[in-house]
Amino acid sequence: MHVVAVVAAGGQGTRLGTAVPKQFLELGGRSLLERSVRALLASPLIRQVIVALPAAHLARPPVYLRDPRIRVVEGGVRRQDSVANAANAVSADAEVVLIHDAARPFVDLATIERVIEAAAQAGAAIAALPARDTVKLAEVTETSWVGAEFGEPLPAVRPKSVPAVKRTLPRETIFLAQTPQGFRRDVLARVLELGAQGAEGTDEAALAEQAGCTVLLVPGDPRNIKITTATDLAFARGLLLERGEAL
Repeated sequence: MHVVAVVAAGGQGTRLGTAVPKQFLELGGRSLLERSVRALLASPLIRQVIVALPAAHLARPPVYLRDPRIRVVEGGVRRQDSVANAANAVSADAEVVLIHDAARPFVDLATIERVIEAAAQAGAAIAALPARDTVKLAEVTETSWVGAEFGEPLPAVRPKSVPAVKRTLPRETIFLAQTPQGFRRDVLARVLELGAQGAEGTDEAALAEQAGCTVLLVPGDPRNIKITTATDLAFARGLLLERGEAL
């Protein structure tokens, strides 16, 4: 099977508040992007990795991306734009395309290969974890009271909008999406065409839903975290210690 992986690394990652885009942030002496790319290349099923980089880094990509199995392309304003640019560089004989976040440096080989197998069979598949906590659907309401959690509520200076529970969702139907997300080439073409027509989604699986595709859920891994906040980064350092790596 001919599998190509796309790494979405074209964003700026501003929520971490670092001086460099988060995909270039080092963790144990290696960037998040390098760790993610190397994890994908560890699979014998993946022949090539295409990385969508910010335009400013395209002319002089990091040394670890100068590998015959790696190709770099310019990223876009949105994640789906970066993925579309990278998909245009996928060879015509590729059968399955994986899409992975640069900020998920701990993806394991078993998860990667589960997604590939399911996508090849069903057309689209994503790694995901079942929700462990009780899940509440919220609606925004307006209240003139604050501080009830500390005893007698006090009137607010002015009414404010706050989330309130609308209903409790059945936990067994809730899954937390991860990457990689895998697509047969023909399915991905439909998904990207929908995006080109103006549809938007937080990931390619969301666009696949809009296109009417069935997207299978395969077991993810709790360590396959997406590093978005300083808390995530601290947890990632703990994972390094668990693996016996120096910080």
